[in-house]
Amino acid sequence: MELTRIELTTKTEDVDLLTAYLSAELRCGWEEQELGEISKCVLHFDSKNAAQELIDKITKDMPQIKLEKSTVPQTNWIEAWKEFFTPVICGKHFIVLAPWMEKEKEEATKNGRFAIVIEPKTAFGTGHHATTALCLKAFSRLLEEGKVKTGQRFLDLGTGSGILAIGAASQGLSGLALDIDIMAIENALENAGLNHVESKIEIRRGSLGPKFTTDNPEVGDGEYDGESPVTEEFDLIFANILAEPLKMLSPHIVKQLKKGGILILSGILKTQAEAVAEVYKKEGLNAPEIQTEADWASLLFVK
Repeated sequence: MELTRIELTTKTEDVDLLTAYLSAELRCGWEEQELGEISKCVLHFDSKNAAQELIDKITKDMPQIKLEKSTVPQTNWIEAWKEFFTPVICGKHFIVLAPWMEKEKEEATKNGRFAIVIEPKTAFGTGHHATTALCLKAFSRLLEEGKVKTGQRFLDLGTGSGILAIGAASQGLSGLALDIDIMAIENALENAGLNHVESKIEIRRGSLGPKFTTDNPEVGDGEYDGESPVTEEFDLIFANILAEPLKMLSPHIVKQLKKGGILILSGILKTQAEAVAEVYKKEGLNAPEIQTEADWASLLFVK
C-alpha cells in the first residue's frame, strides 16, 4: 500500500494561518519546515479519500497555498518521516523523539530528561505543534513546583498519539487516555508500549458527555454512544483538542476534575483563549494561567 504525501507551501509570515486551518480540519498531525521566506507543512495519509478531501478543501478555501501531491511507497514510510522529524525539547523534563533517534535518547537521559518516543503516524501529537509542546511544558512546570505527584490519576481527553498520557505516566502517574479516532487509539497503544508505560495507562475509544454521531470514516462509523462512561474524578486532566469542543464539553470536563485538581487545555488559538476561559469560569473555575506560543495558547486551571 502507498501513502499519499501532501506538501503545502506558503509564505512564512502566513504559516500560522495555514496551521490554524489544518488544526480545525484534521485530526492527524503534520510536520512543519521553515525555509527562510517560505514554510512547508507536510502530511502523509494512508487513506486516499482523506487525502483528496483535504486537497479539495485547501483548493477551495486557501487558493493561495501551493499544493503538491505525491505517493510514498510504504517501504519508504519511515524515511519520509526522517526527512522532517526533529527532536523537540518541552520544558526541563521532556524531549520528544522518534524511535530511530537512539543517540539523542542517550544524550537526553544523561541530561536528566525523559525521552518520549513517538512513532509518527496519522494521529496528532509529535510535539512539533505548539499546542502539544505547551501542554508538556505546563506539565513540566507542575513537576518542578511539586504540584503533581507520583500516584496521582490523570485523564488525557483526545489523546491522539498518546504523548501527554505517556509523559504523565513516565513521572509516576497513572490514568485514562480517550480518543474517538480508532487510528489514534492504535497509535497511542503502540507508543505506550515503546515507552514501557502501557501498564500505567488505560487507552480506549471514548469521550465525555452525551453520545454523538460521526460520518468521518477516518474516525469511525455511525453513532458513538460513549460506551463505558467515565465516572472517576481525576487529579489532572489534559484536553488538547479544539476551542469549540472544549466549550461544549466544559461541564463534563469540570465534573471529572477533583477538588484541588489541575486542568490543562490547549488546541486553542490566542484569539480564542479568553472566550474559552470565560466558559470554564462559568463552570466554577478561577481565572486560568495562560501561556502562548506562536498563535496558540494553553490554559491552566486549578479547581
